[in-house]
Amino acid sequence: MTSFVKANLISLNKIEVIISNNNIKPNFSDFRLFINEQEVNNYKLSKPSFNDKYCVLEVNLNNNYEFGKEYLIEIPGFERCYVSTYHVPEFNEFDNLFNTDIELGALYTKEETIFRLWSPLSHKVVLKIEQNGIFNLYEMQRINNGIYEIVIAGDQLNNKYSYMVTNSGITVETLDPYGKGVSLNSKYSAVVDINQFKNKTQIKPEYKFNRYTECSIYEMNIRDFTEDKNTNIVNKGKYLGLAEENRSTLGNHPAGLDYLKYLGISHLQLNPVTDFYGVDDINVKKTYNWGYDITSFFALEGSYSINPYDPSSRLLEFRQMIDSLHKNNIRVVMDVVYNHIYD
Repeated sequence: MTSFVKANLISLNKIEVIISNNNIKPNFSDFRLFINEQEVNNYKLSKPSFNDKYCVLEVNLNNNYEFGKEYLIEIPGFERCYVSTYHVPEFNEFDNLFNTDIELGALYTKEETIFRLWSPLSHKVVLKIEQNGIFNLYEMQRINNGIYEIVIAGDQLNNKYSYMVTNSGITVETLDPYGKGVSLNSKYSAVVDINQFKNKTQIKPEYKFNRYTECSIYEMNIRDFTEDKNTNIVNKGKYLGLAEENRSTLGNHPAGLDYLKYLGISHLQLNPVTDFYGVDDINVKKTYNWGYDITSFFALEGSYSINPYDPSSRLLEFRQMIDSLHKNNIRVVMDVVYNHIYD
């Protein structure tokens, strides 16, 4: 058997099939198209074109491509070929088909957790979740706008989970890109109760600005700023280290938060605090990284937590840090880098 080079969806109703020219002339009279393993005949084939390297054939579908289903092409003498949807995000229709404002991620209550993943080009998504020490698999239902959803009953707080996503015949296990919690060293996403933090009384800076020119912004890295051995900061390199007040250097100069207050800044800009890969959550001295190799855009980094084993702990510690800064009239800016990603 000889492999196809590729079969790509190039418009909503057209598939381009490219076959390497290896002296085996394809018999297109026996061409077959399968959707979810069922053979269909709702298409027309163009006249194939040949050159020294390739044979190109267009498959014109009578109806638009059905996203969420698996398309396979079969030609005698060649291996079956999955139709790739790689180019679909470039289609003019993509945004209208799949744009959504629905809340994604793991939406927790004590009674149930709703899992939602936006994966419009996939034809199958399975939730993999740890329950009572065992990982269970649940196939998710495709709803509107390319979203896959499943509701898991019972209290899932802190349970680890991932998604098994199948696209063009390939299944990949992935973290939840909209997850608010992660397990140790980003191995899994984790269910957290984000509402318990949203519903806490917020401390807001009192000082009001009349002009942007009144702002003074100090950029820093949590680990760098708090870990110096010549200070009496207790939680060095951690969220809570930046929340500590009345801290000083060996020479009795202000340190940590007290130093920021001494500077009189209005805003603190944090180097990335969303979960990144380059530092071990436990062996934090082993490697050094400022955090631009993101693994989860909406979960917090574990190496800055005093208890990275608990997915909820880092949320609580981060909230304490923000409250402490706000109480001292320091606003916080987060450096969020959506054009950086680890994998």
